[in-house]
Amino acid sequence: MTECSSEKEVTSMSNTPNPQQVNELIAKNRIEEVFGILLSVYRNDPDFGKLLNYSANFYQVQGDHENGTITQQAFNLELNTIRKNILNFVQRKQAEGIAKPLCTKEYRQVFALSLARIKVVNRLLEIENPVYPNGYTISELCDLETELSRKSVVHCLDELKSIQLLKRHKINGSVKWSLTDSGVLFFQQ
Repeated sequence: MTECSSEKEVTSMSNTPNPQQVNELIAKNRIEEVFGILLSVYRNDPDFGKLLNYSANFYQVQGDHENGTITQQAFNLELNTIRKNILNFVQRKQAEGIAKPLCTKEYRQVFALSLARIKVVNRLLEIENPVYPNGYTISELCDLETELSRKSVVHCLDELKSIQLLKRHKINGSVKWSLTDSGVLFFQQ
């Protein structure tokens, strides 16, 4: 067994996504989930910037479509280009054989961020909460049943804001965060 960041590796599975899973998610038009997987798997890869560009392009095109600034035909064309780029990226990485084991520390980081996302969204979905009717401050979101790191909460809030599912507003000098109407609809599906 090799050491990794002073911790033993947990598995010898390769640090590559299952191409079948990526294909299925793309076929179901669940592009956000594909980016979630790929951006976490390839975060230390030299081609990580390409993934970031694909992701940024996706959210830009999606926003343009929602705002009505591009036609449906242009949106479909851009979306198909993004899908093709994702599939080519995964195939290229599979062919390169980049496979390094994940470490316990890396698994903990990935799971901690996923857990933070779930807890933050669940708290933000508590619309009828009489204690926090106008949203939550970062400190209030960090003070969940189990402690979440402020860094994880801020990361989650930034992600949600970047895809227009979260809004930030000031009330009595405090910055409050709450889901947008589209954010509530998205997470209640």
